[in-house]
Amino acid sequence: MDILLSKLTKRGRPALTTNQDPTLQRIELALLRIMRSTTTRRAHRRWTREAGLDIAHVQSRILNEVCAHGPLRSADVARALDVEPPLVSREVKRLEEHGLISRAADGDDRRAHLVQATAAGRRTHAKYRATLDKNIDAAVRKWTRRDLEQLAVLLERFATDVTMSTAEQPGGKTC
Repeated sequence: MDILLSKLTKRGRPALTTNQDPTLQRIELALLRIMRSTTTRRAHRRWTREAGLDIAHVQSRILNEVCAHGPLRSADVARALDVEPPLVSREVKRLEEHGLISRAADGDDRRAHLVQATAAGRRTHAKYRATLDKNIDAAVRKWTRRDLEQLAVLLERFATDVTMSTAEQPGGKTC
């Protein structure tokens, strides 16, 4: 355990866990390592460079959301990404200027616009996604099918339980 903790400390600072259960510490630290290596701007730069793309981190997140669930209102994109609506509006405008997103009036509310990916936006998203998939495949290429299935089952269960335990409760309180 000390080896794991020492690998996760930076410049002599303690690891970011206060959990007393060693197994839960290991889980928390492993999740932290995964998040640091996959969700940071540095990881995004590496993947965009590898994919031959020039797109900002938040723009790739917006494009991903719109490709997966669009067309969407900008406010819905902001809510899904947990960012401020003005940021999404600004970045949607930039994506539109680059031909990756188009906006159209929302038929249900003339004040709102729906954003959707253009063909170029879908190609850009697919190229970025392919790079991510290639990196994930490389990380688990020596794993057995059984190990992958077991990880999938446990991660799905964990994600469900974490989501349920942190969901907003009536009265605005969280667990």
